[in-house]
Order: sequence, then C-alpha cells, then structure tokens
Amino acid sequence: SGTSATITHPTAWTPSAVGTYDVTFWTSNPNGSADDVPNNDTVVKQVVVVNAVAVRQPLIEVFTSSTCGPCAPANTTFTNLMGQQTAGDYNFIKYQMSWPGSGDPYYTTEAGTKRTYYGVNSVPNAQIDGGWNGHAGQITQTILNDFKAVPAFVELGGYYYVDSQTVHMDFTIDPLVSTNKNLTLNVGIFERTTSNNVKSNGETSFHNVFKKFVPDQNGTSINGMTEGTPINYTLSYTFNGSYTLPANATAPVNHAVAHTVEEFSDLAVMVWIQDNGTKEIYQSVELTQSAVGLDETFVPQIGLYPNPSSDFVTMDFRGVKDASADYRIINALGQTVSAGVLDLNETRLPNVNTSHFTPGLYFVVWSSASHRGSETLHIAR
Repeated sequence: SGTSATITHPTAWTPSAVGTYDVTFWTSNPNGSADDVPNNDTVVKQVVVVNAVAVRQPLIEVFTSSTCGPCAPANTTFTNLMGQQTAGDYNFIKYQMSWPGSGDPYYTTEAGTKRTYYGVNSVPNAQIDGGWNGHAGQITQTILNDFKAVPAFVELGGYYYVDSQTVHMDFTIDPLVSTNKNLTLNVGIFERTTSNNVKSNGETSFHNVFKKFVPDQNGTSINGMTEGTPINYTLSYTFNGSYTLPANATAPVNHAVAHTVEEFSDLAVMVWIQDNGTKEIYQSVELTQSAVGLDETFVPQIGLYPNPSSDFVTMDFRGVKDASADYRIINALGQTVSAGVLDLNETRLPNVNTSHFTPGLYFVVWSSASHRGSETLHIAR
C-alpha cells in the first residue's frame, strides 16, 4: 500500500485524430485470485491530443500590504527573483490588502473579491496559475520552472494604449483546442510603480499595483472556444474624476467618482483566462503598449493573405496612399520576429517569408506617413 510503479505498454499508441481520449487502467486477478472488492479496480485518465501547444506564461497573483511587516522582505525577495527572469516568461500583478491594521491605501473592493476567491487569510501570499498557494517570499526558481513546463493550449496577445484617463485594449484569444468549460476572461489594469501608498512597513515603492478590473471583478464569460477560431476583444475603461489618496483601506477609492492612478503613462494591462471550477489559469499575457492610440490616424485594415499563413504572407496596402510603410511582426511574447520597410509604389504586392515562424498568433504592426495600424496574423501548418 502507498507504493507506485512505472508501467510501459508494449504496444505504442498512435492517436488517429486530435481530441480527448480516455485511458483506462485496471487490475485483474491480483495475487493470482479474484478481487473481493472489484468496484475499485479501475482508474480512467483523460488524455488530450492536440496539433500544437503554446508557450505558457504563468501568472503570479501577489497579496500584500504596506502595513504588513513581513511583506517588505517578501516583496524584495520576489522582486529579485522576477528580475532574474527573461521578459515575457512570467507575469505578475499585486493586490494591496485591507489588513493588518488599517490596511493599504490602494486597497480596492475588487482586490478584496480576489482574496475571497482564493481564500487568502494571511499576507504576504501568492497564487501561481491558480494552482500554488503559499508565502510570496518563498517562491523558488524550481517552482517557477515547474509551472512554466506545463503546456498551454491557448495563445493570448494584443495591445493597449492610454488616452488621457482612458485605457484602450485590443487583444486576441487563439485556441489550440476546443473546449466548453466554464472559463472567464480577466482583464486587470495595474500601475507599474507607485509610491504614495507608503505606510508602516518600510517599503517606499510598490510594483505592478492592481488598479481596476475590466469590466469588473467578475470578468467576462467565454462561451466555449473552438480550435483554430480566434476570439477578438476590443475593450476600454475610463478612470473617473481626479486622483485621491485614501487615508487607509477602511474607506477605499470609489471608482465612480475618483481614482488612485499616480501616473497614467505608467499603466499596463494584464489579461488571463481562468477555469472557474478549478481556478486553473490557462494562459496569461501582459499586453504590449502601442506607440500611439488606435484613433483617427488609423485606416480600417490592411489585407493579409493567406491568413492563416504557412510559408509566406502577402500584405495588401492598396488602401494606403503613401509611398512606403514600416512594419514589424511580433509574436505573442512581444518579441519582434520580422521587420522592414515596404515600397508601396511597387505594382506587385509585398510578400514576407514566414516559413521560419513557429505556429501561433502574431501581430503585424505597421506605419506610414499618414496612417498606422495593427492586424492579427495566424501561422498554421
């Protein structure tokens, strides 16, 4: 009892198609005789066969407070650990909490709902992809590596820009498998660095401080995902009123009339997909900031053919009347994989070689003398 063994079946299994399969394990005649309790002899494990997997970007949700003494060294340790990671490998967002004492001035009621969601009863605390619950200062590289190694079956990517007090977001979900699970799209606006919420624990600056969920703490329900069928979202949120600094967490900011954003130019956006039943986070991404807003300088679209693409993509700029256009192709991690200048006076439409691209979701960002924009490109083989 309590022992385990590794068993290899002599016949290799080659799935005939993508999909979900049941693998059944059972025993027969244990120790050479019939089992007295045969109803517990069988175990069924589901195996999902896919055409491709995505690189996972684990999300670390940290619960902390400027009134929490142990949070200061925990945040220092966590910051040092994150500083050792490659950009885009991991994402994190921090919720300022309402205790100990009178709590952090940047506590919000929406952050409080996340505390209830995970059952957090002490700080500093961290949740990794909804599957690890522990002290935020005790996360190790091994723990991060273990979550990073879990394959992801959905890609996320997109852009945001800030116009005065409004944050505009455009992003795409690219499912690599089909599912009808109860999933939620969470969108969190955060400020990269704050300093006005200093209290009693000695910290003088705070990083990736959560400000607002869009549209709210309930997120947006995803009504199923179909393999190969992207889901596009265009969202925005306007921070109302003027800046306010609550005295403490007992009277948190009322977003209907005020905000706690210190620098609007320092805002960023985190997006993640979560299973409400298991709390597992399927994928996360910190959106890439657009150089300019998607405003009147944009033309509706350029054409990308074919899309999905395999070995090349043709860019149709016939709606743009300028002589040339710069372009960049960016992957879901925010890395530029191709860039150049296109001569729009050529009679032949320009082609870009994509044969070396890994299958997945990309964004074509372009600009000319009078227009600029971005389009979604899918690579499939």
